[in-house]
Amino acid sequence: MSHSLLNAAYRHCCETLPDIRTYTIHGSFLDLPKLPMMVNPLRGRSRLFAMLGGTLLNLSDELRFFRDTLSCCEPDELFLFDLQSARAPASERQKILKMDPIGNGKLRPTHVNWLSGPIRRYCQGAEDIELRWELAPPGGVPGSYGFDAIARVKMRDGRPDRRFLMWRVRRYDPKLLSDSLAELGWKTIERIDYGPDGKKTLALMLLQKQ
Repeated sequence: MSHSLLNAAYRHCCETLPDIRTYTIHGSFLDLPKLPMMVNPLRGRSRLFAMLGGTLLNLSDELRFFRDTLSCCEPDELFLFDLQSARAPASERQKILKMDPIGNGKLRPTHVNWLSGPIRRYCQGAEDIELRWELAPPGGVPGSYGFDAIARVKMRDGRPDRRFLMWRVRRYDPKLLSDSLAELGWKTIERIDYGPDGKKTLALMLLQKQ
């Protein structure tokens, strides 16, 4: 996270909740156990951790994050996150390509402009850039699958073409994810399915440490 985003979030929090003391920490959420306020919570108080805006998919291993990184959490503490729901069973790859809205491989023009910008600025010799969604290799959380935004870059002067992973998205089966996290001591106490146009393609999940 950038300093600018952190400062904007801090100001918003202070304006919205003026009676609550607010702290800011610039760092990685993968380093939570190293922070003194994480391992020494105030006695008698429970904490709510929130990871919203699809942040869960930035984790390289979601289950290890809950098992290891969140080992600093005490029983009864809460974790709130949102996710995008799977459009088809993770084992049915052809069905995923047919049912998922990005299964056709096309990115929005705005996303193409955004993601190709760093390549045009920093990849010397880039002549042509093609961006497409590719179905990621299977693995990870049971019931989940993902798509990678891959940039194929044609280079000038006969140099070999290059390939970059620019962005990724991940879809989850909320029930299978809930079951997997329960095995790690995180019980789902509330789940809300929602989405645009009446289609419940998103889910909000509240977990409690056992």
